[in-house]
Amino acid sequence: MEAKGVARIRPFDELEEKYFLEHPEEIDEYIHILFEGCVEDGNLRPLLSSLRVLCRVRGLTRIADEAGMSRRGVQKALSDTGNPEFGTVLAILRSLGYKLVPQKIEHAQPIIGGYSHTPEIVAPQPEQRPSRRPAT
Repeated sequence: MEAKGVARIRPFDELEEKYFLEHPEEIDEYIHILFEGCVEDGNLRPLLSSLRVLCRVRGLTRIADEAGMSRRGVQKALSDTGNPEFGTVLAILRSLGYKLVPQKIEHAQPIIGGYSHTPEIVAPQPEQRPSRRPAT
């Protein structure tokens, strides 16, 4: 029971869900921004968290059915402790109406056989020679 005059603090994902229920036209841009952030910093957590919210916005049961998963499976995969397989993320994205499309990163070096195709160029360092000056 809430005390009179005290506002209930709502979790961010609840606010996020409410916003996208009211503004579904902004989901496409949001997903694009999420993937850009994930590519830039390598952190998958914000992406999974937001996909969880978008599944609730679009209907978790429908998304799970279309992905060939259970509701619980989708929730677990996208949970804070989830570690979904790549195929699971692809299935959820497809159910949300999206697909991953490779896009070349202009500043990245191609990797062949686990090694960068173009060797990294490192500036030569001056040699460290012992000083011939007498100690004072």
